[in-house]
Amino acid sequence: MMIMGPGSSTKSFDLMAEIPPGWRFKPTDEEIVHDYLSNKVLLDPLPDFCIEEIDAEDLRAKHPKCLVKTPYSYGNELGGVSKKGKEKEREKEWYLFIYEDEYFDGKTRRIETVGNGVIGEWRFDGGEEQIRNSEGNVFGFKIFLQFYSGNPPKRTPWRMIKYRLDMEFWDNKISDQEVENWILGRIINGREYNDTF
Repeated sequence: MMIMGPGSSTKSFDLMAEIPPGWRFKPTDEEIVHDYLSNKVLLDPLPDFCIEEIDAEDLRAKHPKCLVKTPYSYGNELGGVSKKGKEKEREKEWYLFIYEDEYFDGKTRRIETVGNGVIGEWRFDGGEEQIRNSEGNVFGFKIFLQFYSGNPPKRTPWRMIKYRLDMEFWDNKISDQEVENWILGRIINGREYNDTF
């Protein structure tokens, strides 16, 4: 399994340079499951641009700010300076495909430590929610996590929503088709993104 990283694709970077001002990648939950995550898991073609791929081990080893520092993380570096010289607000959301995360099978932990607890921890915040397709069928799920850091751990502005397929729904459609173990993470910074740590 090859996990993409910075520099592994120039196509997505070139595409980002061609995106018109004002464009934002803001898919609905249904679009995330139907158009992106299902295609990734079922090895079907994705849109021309790609969402960055990371391994679940990286998610458990790095502060969320370090996960969104590459040009391929959608939402990152869409700020900049306006024609009048004022700094534009940076995006506060990033999307990542996460490989071999236990949430693929619906497993959740109350606390997921990051960097063996030295960096912080993701805390499960609430229950799992169903995602329905346009016909009203459940075909995906999502959970919410909040990032805590420090000693004692304090709530930070970083949040994450993890999305997974409802494999019972998809099993009826794919029969013997090969699948890969991917979920999608939507990382959100609740205050204006900045470069200080």
